[in-house]
Amino acid sequence: MSAQSSPDRQQLTQAGSQTNKQTNSERQSRLVEEIRTQWVIGRELSGANLNHTDLFGVNLSEANLRGANLSDSNLSCANLQIANLSEANLSEADLSEANLQAANLSEANLKFAYLRFAELSHANLQFANLLDTNLRLANLSHANLFGSILIQANLNGTKLFAANLKNARLRNADLSHANLQFAHLSEADLRGANLKDADLTDAHLKFAHLRGAHLSDAEVEKARFGYNSGISKEIKRDLIERGAIFEDSFA
Repeated sequence: MSAQSSPDRQQLTQAGSQTNKQTNSERQSRLVEEIRTQWVIGRELSGANLNHTDLFGVNLSEANLRGANLSDSNLSCANLQIANLSEANLSEADLSEANLQAANLSEANLKFAYLRFAELSHANLQFANLLDTNLRLANLSHANLFGSILIQANLNGTKLFAANLKNARLRNADLSHANLQFAHLSEADLRGANLKDADLTDAHLKFAHLRGAHLSDAEVEKARFGYNSGISKEIKRDLIERGAIFEDSFA
């Protein structure tokens, strides 16, 4: 019997690939329907492929979604309270008005995600990638954002009361009108960040990089600065006159 020709093998490979895609799509559809109709607390979904899915308003509280692919999915108004989303892919996902209170989002990919009005108080976002993410008017009070990437993020009007932003990368981020009272911003990169009308009362900013940061009209009463790169003596003097405290040799 003659060996199978190359075109035949290619056709079989393509057919097999198409079958696999169809099977994966069907499996994903069944899983999405199950999530929508069966509200199970603590669901096991680690590594699940749920990208491009509509999960509006679903209950995934306490679910294990570690390493799951939720990119470009609709999770607006979803309940993800105390969920494990560490290392999950949430890039370009819609999480507007979602409840992520106390959720674990450490090392998650949230690039270009939409989190307007999201509830993220006490959430763990250590080393999360929030590049160009929209967090406008979200609640991140007491959240842990240590080492997170927030470059060019929209944090306009966001609540960051007592949030841990130590070593966070906030270059060119919009923090105008944000509530940063008692926030920890030591060693944070705030170069070019917009802090106009932000409330920095009692915030910690020692060793923060402030070159090009816009601090006009920010509330700085009892805010602690010191050893900040990119800040002139004139700006220091102005901040001190407005109630800031500098803990370095130039104070």
